[in-house]
Amino acid sequence: MAETLTIPEVAAELQMTPAGVYKLVQRGKLEVERLSARKTRVTRAALDEFIARHNGAVDALVQQTPDPRKLRDGFVERWGVTPETWIDQFRQGKIEDTAEHMDALVQAAALRIEDAERDGRIANPSDYPWAVAAFEVGSGRRST
Repeated sequence: MAETLTIPEVAAELQMTPAGVYKLVQRGKLEVERLSARKTRVTRAALDEFIARHNGAVDALVQQTPDPRKLRDGFVERWGVTPETWIDQFRQGKIEDTAEHMDALVQAAALRIEDAERDGRIANPSDYPWAVAAFEVGSGRRST
């Protein structure tokens, strides 16, 4: 018989909450077996498949991401300031809170993550997949 896991066990393995796992199930991203109205299990094979798909998606984003120096130069060209200065100005209320500026804020933060990785202040930038995804909106590769 195939190994099965409870939702809390899956949550612990994925380092998320059980509610987050249930959302994955509701969205059809994680296959489950319903043993009864109160018993839901995930097979090891289904969990491994989900993890492989997730890792593949992150890897694909990382491979598609342009050189961070070019992204930084493009940010400075577009906004006229460095990401650090842009973030400071946003925090000070000098930049209006709009959807476009929220995208720019995430991109600026992502560029700071890249700088921290290059300077050795963080060990593994893949721990920040949102930083990679931040550039998908601005590059037109992902719709908002």
